[in-house]
Amino acid sequence: MKYEYFSPQEISCPCCLKNTMDDDFMTLIEVIREELDLPMSVTSGYRCDDYNKLIGGASRSWHTKGRAMDIKRPSGAYTWKIVELAQKHGIRGIEIGTNHIHLDNGDRVEPIIWAGVSK
Repeated sequence: MKYEYFSPQEISCPCCLKNTMDDDFMTLIEVIREELDLPMSVTSGYRCDDYNKLIGGASRSWHTKGRAMDIKRPSGAYTWKIVELAQKHGIRGIEIGTNHIHLDNGDRVEPIIWAGVSK
């Protein structure tokens, strides 16, 4: 599937170029990007299992299922605008890292927001 705001290259696995991003998840991300009305710089999209292990990703990472994306954390109020839009559109997992924001659509009973340290 082709997306309006994200190229296949920026959301594909950097080691093997595989890209099996979930269409429902990407539809949510596209809506968030549209409403934000600012570019979102992807730092991590789809990850194959090998690449996820190589970088120390979680063993059950939503990136490996195409249901997660990390974006470069913008300055100031834009971080909170992304969080607000993500919550509004049903994103279930939000990590606010030192240099990134992680968004995922994992199968959680309750949505969760947590703080993290960017690698």
